[in-house]
Amino acid sequence: MRSEQERAQGVPSLPVEPGTCLVVDVAHTLDVEGFVAAAVDLWPEITADLKALHAALRAQEQSSWHWTRRIGAVDLSAGARGLAKEVLEGLGIAADAQIDEKNLADVASASLIVDAIGPAAWVCSSLPLGVSGIAALSPPVANLCMGAVLQTRGVSDARITAGGAALMRALGAFGDKAPPLGQLVGQGYAAASSDAGDFALRLIVLGPVGCDADDVAVLTFDIDDQTPEDLSIGVDRVRATPGVLNATVGMTTGKKGRISFRVEVLAQPERVQDAIESCLTETTTIGLRWYLAQRTTLPRESKVVQSSSGVVGRVKTVVRPGGLVTAKVEADILAAAGGNLAERSLLKGDMEEHSHNIPLK
Repeated sequence: MRSEQERAQGVPSLPVEPGTCLVVDVAHTLDVEGFVAAAVDLWPEITADLKALHAALRAQEQSSWHWTRRIGAVDLSAGARGLAKEVLEGLGIAADAQIDEKNLADVASASLIVDAIGPAAWVCSSLPLGVSGIAALSPPVANLCMGAVLQTRGVSDARITAGGAALMRALGAFGDKAPPLGQLVGQGYAAASSDAGDFALRLIVLGPVGCDADDVAVLTFDIDDQTPEDLSIGVDRVRATPGVLNATVGMTTGKKGRISFRVEVLAQPERVQDAIESCLTETTTIGLRWYLAQRTTLPRESKVVQSSSGVVGRVKTVVRPGGLVTAKVEADILAAAGGNLAERSLLKGDMEEHSHNIPLK
C-alpha cells in the first residue's frame, strides 16, 4: 500500500473511498490487458501515468535486463512493485528470466492501478468457460483459477489467460464470496470484438452504504412431532445457547399435508457446532440444514430515555441509509407502564421523540 511519503511524492491515487468493493465481471475474456483497459475507461485520469510507465520501461536495455531489475528501475511505489512481483512469480517466471515487453508493461500497469486504488475488497464474478467447458482451461491456468466460480455460458470464444488468472489470485478475488451490498459508484469496460458482444471485461465499483456486513450461520429445520408448548421451551433454550444470535418459528406445511413448524436459527459462524448440538438436543428434529450467509446491519444504539410523564426506559435508535435516524421503544417498557392502547401509543411516541434529543455516541 502507498505510504504517506509516497502520496506526498505524487504517487497517483484514484477516487475510491475506504470500504469499496471492486468487482471484475468477466463476459468473454479475463486478461491483464482487459483489466487495464476497463480501469482506464473508468478512470481516464490515470492514462498519463501509464504512458510515463510504458516509456520508462521502453527506455531500458531489454537484452540485458531481467524483469526484476526492469520493474525495480521504474518509478513504481513499493506496493505496486510487490504486486507485479507476485503476479509474475505466480506465472512461474523466474527472476532472471526475460519477459515480453508488452506483457511486462501490462502487469506493471495493472499493479500501478491497483496501488492507486488503495485498500479495497476484490471479487471476480463467475468465469465463462465457453462451449468446450473445463477443457478450455490449460492445467497451468486451471491451477491459478482454483477457487474461482466457473460457469458455461455458451460463449464460443471465452478466453482466460494465465496473466489474468494470476492477477485475480494475487488480489484475492477468487472464491465463492458474492459482492457485498453496495452503491454503484462507477463501471468501466474493456471493448470486445464486434462478434463477441458488448464488452469482454467490466470493472464495477461498489461503494459502502453506511451499514455493517458480516457472515452469519443460518440453521433451518422442520418440526411436526413436538407440541407447541414443548417446542417453545426448546427454542428458548436454543436461543440462550452461546453463539446463537436469534431463533424464530413459523408455520409451514410438510409431507402428507401435515401442519409443521419451520425453525430458523442465526448463529456466529465460529459457534455453529454449538448451535447444531443445541437444536438436536432441545427439539425432536433428526437433521437440519445450515449454511453461511452475509448479513447487513445498520448502525444502532440503545438509549435510556425519560418520557414527559416520568417513565424511564430504553429506546433503540437506528441510522438508516442517508442519515435518517428512527427509534423504537422496548415493548417491555410499554407493558410495564400499564394503560390502554391509546395511552401506550402516546407513551411510545413521546419516548421515541425524546430519544432524538439525545445525541448518538
